[in-house]
Amino acid sequence: MPIHREKFCILILGMHRSGTSCLAGSLQQQGVHLGEVYEWNPHNQKGNRENPSIMQLNESLLLANQGSWDHPPHHPVHWSTEQAQQREVIIECLATEAKQAWGFKDPRTLINLDFWLDGLKDKHTTQLIGTFRHPLAVAQSLHKRNGTPIEDGLALWYKYNEKLLSTWEQHHFPILSFDVAPAIYSQNFQQACQLLQLDYQAHEHSFFEKQLRSAQDQAPLDVPRLTEAKYLDCYQQLQETYLTWAS
Repeated sequence: MPIHREKFCILILGMHRSGTSCLAGSLQQQGVHLGEVYEWNPHNQKGNRENPSIMQLNESLLLANQGSWDHPPHHPVHWSTEQAQQREVIIECLATEAKQAWGFKDPRTLINLDFWLDGLKDKHTTQLIGTFRHPLAVAQSLHKRNGTPIEDGLALWYKYNEKLLSTWEQHHFPILSFDVAPAIYSQNFQQACQLLQLDYQAHEHSFFEKQLRSAQDQAPLDVPRLTEAKYLDCYQQLQETYLTWAS
């Protein structure tokens, strides 16, 4: 019997190419309802597990704030009545369809978090969970997928993960490292499920596979390229945050 008696929402937070798809798929395997999501694409054989309606709304919100996923706005996002209405439809649809836990994953949600929390407050119990990955591994993966220059990828990594840390300081939630060995990741995920009060069930075939980190496997982490100390400082803070609960 699940620990939670009422339906609740789980928001998956993290930078692009940082294990958000793996985390979403793992939670889906535990019965968390994600709605209709992409289960395959050329850059992720198990799919990015993103709900297209949420992805489109997030991107339209960034565009309305003179930004995009790879150029986040420099100011807090603002939204229109129409965008709020679209949000309400999505939330109520997912909550209605779910048997218990429901949620969604789109890295843009981290930038637009105020928008989603505003729609969830006073109506739905909400839990947060995050994930991070080494900055150069992310930059290499973005370069492989989009042709993003390594330096631009590092700067983008910093913007997202700076927001992840500030969000953690406000709400305190489990953050997983996508850099650890598969066995440790599995253990950490189980710990996170317990903190989220999910009724964890072991599966013979875990959603996580080493191939999901192929970009990191193919190229070593060239630490000397991290010329700005703030990247390593931010990564160290993420590591310390991860170790506060995963120990």
